Amino acid sequence: MKSTLEPQDTDRLNTQLNRVKFFMLSGEWKTLREIADHVQGSEAGVSARLRDLRNKYHYTVNRRRVNDQGLWEYSVSTGSVQPVEYKWEGNQGAFL
Repeated sequence: MKSTLEPQDTDRLNTQLNRVKFFMLSGEWKTLREIADHVQGSEAGVSARLRDLRNKYHYTVNRRRVNDQGLWEYSVSTGSVQPVEYKWEGNQGAFL
């Protein structure tokens, strides 16, 4: 089943996706908590945006285990298979 988003959700999620993308393109390893704190979102939301980067936009999202309690770190690289278009609309950007 394909999910559809209301317009207000699309704007909010695209904005969060942009913040996660640009923060993570540094290539540094970050936990979900560190990413969420930086982009002012939830860990669940950040996890979903990392999946979007991997599945929809074909970025490489790496993860590595930090400890035995289930803590993971993530990094993102631009090894994209498909080019991602980015368009500025007003003061916010959007992926096309």
